[in-house]
Amino acid sequence: MEHLGKGLSRRNFIKGTAIVGLAGAAAGIVGCSSSSNSSNSNSSQETITVTNTETADIVVCGAGASGISAAVHAAESGAHVILLEKSTTFGGASLGVYSATVHQATDDISETVSTWVNDCHWRVSAPIISNLLHKSGEAFAWLTDTYGWNFTPTVSFGEEQQLVPGDATSRTALYQNMLDKSGVDLRLGMTAKQLVTDGSGAVTGVIALDTDGVGNEFDCKAVAIATGGYAGNADMVKEASGFGGVCGGLPQNIGEGLEMAWAVGGNKPHNYGAQMLHQTLAMATSTLSQSFDDLPAKYPFLTTYMPHFMNTTAQGIRFRNEGIILSADAAANSSAYQGDYHFVVVSGTQLKTLEAGGLAAYGITEKLSTPPDKAPVYELDTPWTNATAVFDAMAQTKYGFKGETPEELAAAASMDESVFVAAFNDYEGFCTAGKDTALGKDAQYLVPMGDGPYYLVMANENNLTSWGGVSTDIDYRVLDDTSNAIPGLYAIGVESGSNLYNDVYCGVGVGVCLVYTSGYLTGQHMVDYIKQA
Repeated sequence: MEHLGKGLSRRNFIKGTAIVGLAGAAAGIVGCSSSSNSSNSNSSQETITVTNTETADIVVCGAGASGISAAVHAAESGAHVILLEKSTTFGGASLGVYSATVHQATDDISETVSTWVNDCHWRVSAPIISNLLHKSGEAFAWLTDTYGWNFTPTVSFGEEQQLVPGDATSRTALYQNMLDKSGVDLRLGMTAKQLVTDGSGAVTGVIALDTDGVGNEFDCKAVAIATGGYAGNADMVKEASGFGGVCGGLPQNIGEGLEMAWAVGGNKPHNYGAQMLHQTLAMATSTLSQSFDDLPAKYPFLTTYMPHFMNTTAQGIRFRNEGIILSADAAANSSAYQGDYHFVVVSGTQLKTLEAGGLAAYGITEKLSTPPDKAPVYELDTPWTNATAVFDAMAQTKYGFKGETPEELAAAASMDESVFVAAFNDYEGFCTAGKDTALGKDAQYLVPMGDGPYYLVMANENNLTSWGGVSTDIDYRVLDDTSNAIPGLYAIGVESGSNLYNDVYCGVGVGVCLVYTSGYLTGQHMVDYIKQA
């Protein structure tokens, strides 16, 4: 059996390698938001004056994991590849990746593909899913065997996973080695804005703005868009999906790549608007951090990860079995479905329990599955000292409320009192009876409210990246609205993810499996295309 690194084999990858933790990276140059174009590109856009013109075989837009993989693999064949990156650093969101899920299985992935397609209500591409799973082993073997990427076993989010080598600094060095060894021509501070097409509609170049706003045209035979989606564009996210939470990904990813593809006829897929929602945040945390140490300031934040408390919509309706909180994707998406935020209801009695015995007092035996970069330092039996004072302070912000009675709490949050009080009383009845006949919450998490005061913790969701946005085929070629490939144009990474999930990203870390594998494969696809051109 061929080994891909310490503790990792091709067989282990074959049923679906995936990387989780897309958050993190440096701020970059956002560039102009208006669309524009040169005389030989799409005429519906404004004009950019081109000052400099260069020629290459291939241009890749975006130097994150997918873009680097595509550029490097293409350059290995001897192609002259220019890699454009709008920020002053490279690596993108993958600098924050920390582990990879490995599904132990035989080489037969038919059951995995069938289950995947069924779970997505059949509105996905089975051949593309199968191809990704079959080819991921080859892609990760390439990273390991050619460039020294070594993966080690770990457990994260309750899954057996593989630790991605290094941290942001050492991972940048791994990428630098790939770029140096392959001879990729990296251009930092260069924001791709428009595609150039010829009379037949084939893509023949890219126009980019440098940090001084000067237009640069890069003529070539093939272009790959790897610009990381549009999660940093709050207006675009809101229009596409209705999501109004936090962007925890890269602020520079504001959708230029997709806009370029759409401008030359790239098709928006049926599930355009999907987002990678993954984490819950207490909105008062930053304010509380100004007055309290890290752990106390994050008491309300920790309650959003505990299944022991009642959750309601902004209108005071209990909307889910709170046990779902133990699954990050399920928690995030079920909350976002309700609107821009939800509430966690906590009572004075419950706070006294936490003040006395910490999380262990509620039978919690493992650390809460909070984002590693946001988790405070604590032990399970660490008492929540001064918790009441913290929640009182939270209620003084616009991100929390307090009431001595359920009625007062509803009034403080401008809820319909009858709606919230009815939900409160029903929930208290379930806790007393030890059986949730409405939503089926496990009895071990049915903790009675008890006495007041009562608090509402306002919580919203973290969007790691948008998911998909342009239709692609099995070779990552961008398709038009008749499902025909646009010659010379490819889309990789999260921008090509529409084939894999229906309306939301809900895979345990498939995201970065996609970015490395799609980049690796598309590097070769582009080389094959330009040889035939």
